[in-house]
Amino acid sequence: MIGYHGGQAVKKGLYLKLSTQELESVAKGGGVLHGNAGMSYIKLPLPLVAVEGPLAGLLYVLTLPIVLWVAFVYFVSLWTAKTLKVKVIAPLAVRLNYRQR
Repeated sequence: MIGYHGGQAVKKGLYLKLSTQELESVAKGGGVLHGNAGMSYIKLPLPLVAVEGPLAGLLYVLTLPIVLWVAFVYFVSLWTAKTLKVKVIAPLAVRLNYRQR
């Protein structure tokens, strides 16, 4: 992949700003990339974007329920530990608070 800089004239396509991970679309006929010469861009191949976009969306849809359940169980366990006055020694690991003789 060839690198480009802000203010540089380029052909049509999708360009990724490396510092902020923002996409910039350049229309048919070409254009100039936003920013100063210190900003770096790379041109993304359209087939890669067309395949990776839906796959990233699918991964998000599949993992979101798992992440939500893990977060729910974690916060319920912390709330339960606080309510029962159980001493928490590490995340998700609890020990009953009892007096040693």
